[in-house]
Amino acid sequence: FPGIVKPADSQSSLGVRKVWNEAECRMAIVEALEYSSSKTAIVESFFEGKEVAVEGFVYKGDYYHFGIGDRTYFDLENLFIPSQTIFPSCLDDVVVAKILDCEKRLAKHVNPEFAITHSEYLYNPDTQEICIVESALRGGGMYISSHLIPFYAGIDPADLLLDCATRKELNMPAIFGRKTESSSAYVSFYLPEGKIVDIKGLSELKESPGVKMLFLDDVKVGCKTTKISHKGQRMGPILLMGDSRKSMERYILRIREILHIEVKCANGIIGDIIWE
Repeated sequence: FPGIVKPADSQSSLGVRKVWNEAECRMAIVEALEYSSSKTAIVESFFEGKEVAVEGFVYKGDYYHFGIGDRTYFDLENLFIPSQTIFPSCLDDVVVAKILDCEKRLAKHVNPEFAITHSEYLYNPDTQEICIVESALRGGGMYISSHLIPFYAGIDPADLLLDCATRKELNMPAIFGRKTESSSAYVSFYLPEGKIVDIKGLSELKESPGVKMLFLDDVKVGCKTTKISHKGQRMGPILLMGDSRKSMERYILRIREILHIEVKCANGIIGDIIWE
């Protein structure tokens, strides 16, 4: 211990728990089984590190790299719910090389004719070790594949999939040779448990530099909020695009200053957005 318990087949971090002893592990397994359609749970060792999302494309056995994004999590005890993902990553070249070597070997092993790939890795900045969390022949969720990669890399993975599916011959080195490197991110948040009583800054947020899209239509005064327990309960996201990682970080700080959603909690205290 500590360890990680998760369902073998689920989504939105449902049933994923960090456990510190055998009793917690047994309870977490029971919960994980409830979220598993095959009634199977996985128990893993805990790897201390930071997470990155790795996006790529496989064509005729060769791996092509869109980008790597840094992921941060909300500060929730024993829960793992991402708060934001930012492209490009701040990883150093040594770690990037290790990750891309692993991605290329995975692509050769699975060997699809064509596919989007999405992988998640943990890396330990002290030891430079990496650990693969998951890898799949799909695009990254939370608008990563559909929006953030086109914003960041200037290439739309959906266009490549459609061309491959319709049997067009693609010059992938030329396509990826035109790849741009800007910056993109999604930012999400959650609210304290209670009832939304006021929303401030929404109009200003829509005009804020870097903001490309908002998904806040379901956040309204009068709505009740519940205690967060899985990533499907996150609010947003807010999608951003900038010309550099540095400008992206400024944009994120700015939206945190602009947007405020006041929630009246059961004890009468007024809470606000929780970004981290």
